This record gives sequence, C-alpha cells and structure tokens, in this order.
Amino acid sequence: MKKVAILGTGPVGQTLGAGFFTNGYEIIFDTKHPDKSIEWKEESLLKTDLKSYIEPLCILWCIPGFLHNEWTHAFRLLRK
Repeated sequence: MKKVAILGTGPVGQTLGAGFFTNGYEIIFDTKHPDKSIEWKEESLLKTDLKSYIEPLCILWCIPGFLHNEWTHAFRLLRK
C-alpha cells in the first residue's frame, strides 16, 4: 500500500486526504499539535494517523540513503 503524508489538518489537507484515501492510499497527517482535537469532515479520515512535523521529514530525509546506500545529501545539508 502506498503512503502519503499531508502537512496540515485544515480543509485543504482533509480534502486531499479524503481523495487519496478513496484511491487506496494510507494517509498520515502531520500537524504541529497532534494532541489537539480535530473536527474531521470525512468519516474515513477518523482512522488516519497523526504525527508531528519532524517525524515524516526525518523519514523523507532517510529514504535516499536507504534506497541507494548513499548519504551525500546529508553532507550537502551540513555544508549550507
């Protein structure tokens, strides 16, 4: 199953999430406040995961290293 991380749980994020969910994607919503109560517009979104922003960004940063066993992007970031 393909996963999609969506930044924000507002109306735009929820609309995108509902669209991806109906097409078979697993959705992870990223929010500054994962403990905050969210009013979901779609019933299907009640089953999604909530994470803080840093978790999916770390995952995205590590993917090139794990897929290609190449970590030069880490050094480029440190030089900036």
